[in-house]
Amino acid sequence: MRKILLLTFLGLSCCTSDKKEAKTTEEQEIASIENEFNAYLDLLPTLTLPFETNCEKCCDHLKVDYANELINKFKPEGTVIVGLVSRTESRAIILVTYSADMIIPSLKVYDLIGNLTGDMTFMTNYCGGEPGFYSRQFFRINSNISLTQIDTLYETTFDSLTYHTLDTTNIEITKKNFRINEKGEIVEVNAR
Repeated sequence: MRKILLLTFLGLSCCTSDKKEAKTTEEQEIASIENEFNAYLDLLPTLTLPFETNCEKCCDHLKVDYANELINKFKPEGTVIVGLVSRTESRAIILVTYSADMIIPSLKVYDLIGNLTGDMTFMTNYCGGEPGFYSRQFFRINSNISLTQIDTLYETTFDSLTYHTLDTTNIEITKKNFRINEKGEIVEVNAR
């Protein structure tokens, strides 16, 4: 009976040490990734808040070393980095842009291991004008990391021979406010 108990105890102690070693290895890998991601964040220029942009002049891009391995490892594909918006004990917020007919800002929220928890692209509506129609967009990152997007649409009547505007028939202003919740997701505030 003692031999059975001794063999059982030895078997359990062997399994326990393997689990501890596996857990330790996993923790070391997570710590390594976290250290790399934090080193990446250290390489990014920091934005001055409040940060404002509009569709006619989107985003001055600060200097980023795109030849750096960490920048290439963590930079979202197809983007250009504008800068680090904020870094706390639990998350990092980065502003990037996508190139399209115009430059489109996008906010990325990460945990400190580098997992994307929130992502939202702003100023995606038509911007500009043509006879009878004019649209503008505005985006702001406030000092408290709340976000505001304003879209303005003007409809006018015009002289079809001279293309001069005769009268404004409709003005539509849409304002949306966003914040980052506890999970790191970007959510609309006071959504109707």
